[in-house]
Amino acid sequence: MTRPVLLLCCIATVLLAGCMPDVRKEVEDDIAQARWELVHEPLALSADGQPTARLHPSGDLEIGGRHLTLDGAQREALLDYRQQVIRLGEAGLAIGSEGGALAARSMRRMLFAVLTGTTARAERQIDADAARIEAKAHALCPELEAVKQAHERATRLVSELKPYGDISQKDLEDCRQSTRQAVRTIAKPATSRD
Repeated sequence: MTRPVLLLCCIATVLLAGCMPDVRKEVEDDIAQARWELVHEPLALSADGQPTARLHPSGDLEIGGRHLTLDGAQREALLDYRQQVIRLGEAGLAIGSEGGALAARSMRRMLFAVLTGTTARAERQIDADAARIEAKAHALCPELEAVKQAHERATRLVSELKPYGDISQKDLEDCRQSTRQAVRTIAKPATSRD
């Protein structure tokens, strides 16, 4: 590599690395806002051919703008369902945050790898990091199942909620199957070296 090209690459690396904290801060702010909304705003529920339903932090259920009259047991079941949805959402947001951090690390790693000629090693490291995040995403299967079960309990008491739960047994099995595949991918040792 010629000296001017190397110098240009170094300058570009420094400039890009300098921008990454701003991008990371923006992503973190967006995730913090999404977490706040998840906990403090009504959850919007949708189903094909149905009006939008909103499950409020108080446990109130509104379907198509109409507030349902609920007793204590119904409200408790709806609050449990809401809490399970929030747990799943927060876990998903945490994984999304890790994904954003991985993207920033990967850019830095690849820029350095291009300059040092170690791109194969950097690719393996990035792939391994991505596989770990994918496994965490697939580890959400139990949370997904908890949402399904909470929905079923709530619909036994509030039948109007039934159309808004579309997690099937096949969805859960697909999630578990994907998890097994991700675990096998992570367990494979890297064989090639730079």
